Amino acid sequence: MFPRRYFPLILLWLCCGGCLWSGHGPASPSVLSAPDAVSVEVIRDDLWAAGGSVVFIPFTPGANAEACPVVDRLSLMIVKGAADVFTERGGKFSFITDGDAQKAQFVIEGRIEEFDTGSRWKAFGVGKKDVTLKIKGEVREHKTGEVVALIFGYKAFKKTKDSERVAYELGRSLGEKVQH
Repeated sequence: MFPRRYFPLILLWLCCGGCLWSGHGPASPSVLSAPDAVSVEVIRDDLWAAGGSVVFIPFTPGANAEACPVVDRLSLMIVKGAADVFTERGGKFSFITDGDAQKAQFVIEGRIEEFDTGSRWKAFGVGKKDVTLKIKGEVREHKTGEVVALIFGYKAFKKTKDSERVAYELGRSLGEKVQH
């Protein structure tokens, strides 16, 4: 059978190997995903090319996002980021607030598909370490309800406290993609 004299050596090897594998290496940036984390797939080029006014309905929680004040706040930060881009830059689309929603030619609505804060055990090097935010939405023509474009967005980052900033950046990326 296995000699007992090797037991301390194997135990040391397992402990050191686990510490090296746990990811406690050089510091990594807070936001991990690519800067181009948002994509817009245009379905109706003819309607999209014309542009027009847009009302942005805050995203609702999806299957993997708990309905809570934190997710509501993230949704509003996405809207704020997109609205800032629409108001800072001129373009083929203009932003309309809820009060003038009936005048909008397009409606952007969707879901926060995932907001995962990672494992509770991540401080100990066990489990998922990244916080993730994933959105999916649609741009619809207001009159007919026809889908004009599909929106996808994803960000992975290290700290839960960065959630609002990341949601704002995701909204800005969304606004920039829509304006192009």
